[in-house]
Amino acid sequence: MRERSGRNCRWPMMNVLKELATRRRKTLQAARNADAILDHLEQMIHRTAGLGRIARIQGMGLQYWRNRINVVVNEINLFSSQKLRANLLLVALRSFVRP
Repeated sequence: MRERSGRNCRWPMMNVLKELATRRRKTLQAARNADAILDHLEQMIHRTAGLGRIARIQGMGLQYWRNRINVVVNEINLFSSQKLRANLLLVALRSFVRP
């Protein structure tokens, strides 16, 4: 039987999860730039929404903006107010979808 500590853990998936969590913590960006990024995304989304729906301009359609917001959420260590702003932008994007 393998030991439970270190690399020879009886549950190898635990090592993988710990490694991923450590790697993610190292790669997160600081929150100080998040407000400027969110401001830019908000302005651009409202500009491209124009007549109540997201127009596809040079490949920047609904999915593009959704991905951009998700990158901010996943790669920046956001404060709770910044997370709320990002979530509100995602909600606004959904409202621009044509039925």
